[in-house]
Amino acid sequence: MADPLDFHRIGTRAARRAWARELLSSVGLDGLADRRPNALSTGQCQRVAIARALAVRPDVLVADEPASALDVTLQAELIRVLSQVVADHGMTALVVSHDLHVLERLCDRIAVLDGGQLVEDLPVGRLRSDARHDRTRALLAAYPTDPLTGVAG
Repeated sequence: MADPLDFHRIGTRAARRAWARELLSSVGLDGLADRRPNALSTGQCQRVAIARALAVRPDVLVADEPASALDVTLQAELIRVLSQVVADHGMTALVVSHDLHVLERLCDRIAVLDGGQLVEDLPVGRLRSDARHDRTRALLAAYPTDPLTGVAG
């Protein structure tokens, strides 16, 4: 956890350890600072990755497929934690994902790329009603039911 702090020589060793414990607490992993990575679940490892990214107090957090390896229950928990962490730390998050339901829960806007070109950029609440590009419509058709709520999209 403290590796980014050690690398950048931020604070004293004791301060780095204390900050690492605080970051673990912010993602709901109190008391796990001394565990080795192989002793953590997949969901816990995802949370450690988020905490570790926060170590140097970035202005922007880039999350690439943050919930892709998780089941629906763990996805919901990770989405809650990530949303809370972004709000608590006053930062912007750029979430890259193919999972529309994850994006709808984490993002204010959704941008759709096709062949590396931006083809759609809409507020989350307008994506389903105002999508114009074929790639966006195909993405929407691929996710007719939200696995977290069971409600049709």
